[in-house]
Amino acid sequence: MTKPISIAALTRSCFVGMFVFGIVFTILGAILPLLLQSRNVNVAQAGSLFLFLNLGSLVAVLVSGPLLDRTGYRTTLVVSPLLIAFSFVVLGVGPSYPVLAVACCILGLGGGALNNATNAFVSDLHPEDRTVALNRLGMFFCVGAIFVPLLMGSLLAVLGIQKIILAATAVVLLPALLFWMPAFPEAKQREPVFLRSVLEALAHPFVLLMGILFFFESGGEFSSGGWITSFFISERGLSNRQASWILAMLWLAVMLGRLSVGIWLKKIPEIRFVFLSAFGGALCWLLLLCSRVLALQVLAVPLLGFCLAGIFPTCLSIAGARFPKDSGAVFGALFAIGTLGGMSVPYAVGELAAHKGIASGMAILPFCSAAVAILSRHVARSRQ
Repeated sequence: MTKPISIAALTRSCFVGMFVFGIVFTILGAILPLLLQSRNVNVAQAGSLFLFLNLGSLVAVLVSGPLLDRTGYRTTLVVSPLLIAFSFVVLGVGPSYPVLAVACCILGLGGGALNNATNAFVSDLHPEDRTVALNRLGMFFCVGAIFVPLLMGSLLAVLGIQKIILAATAVVLLPALLFWMPAFPEAKQREPVFLRSVLEALAHPFVLLMGILFFFESGGEFSSGGWITSFFISERGLSNRQASWILAMLWLAVMLGRLSVGIWLKKIPEIRFVFLSAFGGALCWLLLLCSRVLALQVLAVPLLGFCLAGIFPTCLSIAGARFPKDSGAVFGALFAIGTLGGMSVPYAVGELAAHKGIASGMAILPFCSAAVAILSRHVARSRQ
């Protein structure tokens, strides 16, 4: 007898999967200062670890998008957490930069596939309230993003970094168990799997425009999680514990922002909401980088998180509504371009930081938010 499909159960499992991706997204930034101290990794090499992480993610989203549309979601959602767990173990014990680079690449493979699959699946499961559902999914990303900084801030002195990574490893295995058990919908398409479907999606002018927006949004968001801790340690002399709490404030603000998106979208159109959020994000970056008052810099972090909160899931919702039958391929294409931003922007920050200091390297980031605001206006005109 075929088991009934439970949309509620599958959605809850996606929430857990996105929680795990939140851990993936922030763990490297949270442990980066410790890697600089204990693994003989310099600042430029640290920046390149983000490059390897996103290289793995790029491969994952290019391959997983067509697979999701044509083979269904279960395999990707079960295998991805296993790859993430393996990479965590290697990060915990890896003795050198080359080993850490391989671990980051595997982490990107698992995280990129999990991110693409959970977003596309929730978009398919909730066609009537796609924007709210995707922002709610993104809220669980924030819970995961807060998880590691909270562990680092409260238990680092007690447990040590290796035990914290071990605890995170146990947590990230949970989605594999949850996705193994329930019944899944049939695949949306039956044609053979070709990478061409992603390339065809990229060739669409609307997808390409949205992809460029994702490039700058992902680059800025990934850099915020990766470099804010190091900024407060190197530029303001805070301890790793204090900087970890500030990073946790960022993701708590993103979580609250995504929780409130439904309220804002009742009053303003989606794309105008994206514009206002990105414009506010640019102002927050300027406050963080230009102020000489520590209290204002700390305040800028949760304000930045609140502004950035709804941009990514709301833009995904716009794309998912435009291409409901090819959501896997389209999301894969968007994530691929976004991943290029996540690769290049943090890497550029690291290269500039190695020569001129972290604050100078992070000066790129207000321009990323400004670019998102400008591109959102072009997206609005292309929908008319």
